[in-house]
Amino acid sequence: MLTQDEADLDRLALFNRVAGYIFCVMSLCGFPHFLIGLFAVFAAPGSENADAMPAFVGALFMAIGFFIIAGSLVLGIMCFKVEERLKKREGFNFCQVIAAVGLLFGPVGLALGIYSLITYNRLSVRQLFSS
Repeated sequence: MLTQDEADLDRLALFNRVAGYIFCVMSLCGFPHFLIGLFAVFAAPGSENADAMPAFVGALFMAIGFFIIAGSLVLGIMCFKVEERLKKREGFNFCQVIAAVGLLFGPVGLALGIYSLITYNRLSVRQLFSS
């Protein structure tokens, strides 16, 4: 029979897997930004159209798209790594850091990060990692 702390850690492992999938799918939101920027950068220099977007705006869109893609993919992969470490009951500091970073990423990361940090701060949970 699992104790309450072990059940919480197993639940956190499952939640991190789901969040990892969500963050990886969320990275697709950066592709439209990147493509709009790409078209703006290559259309601006030779454009005869006075309504064309300046090249720096296109570069800005490309940078935003790239950071959305990269940030979401990195956080998604880190959530999968946290899941592995939670199952093995190792890497307490790594799990805590990723939970804190996840707070920055929208409602999913915020909810998961708060629940994770509350769970990790219990002394009985810390002892599960050290044993």
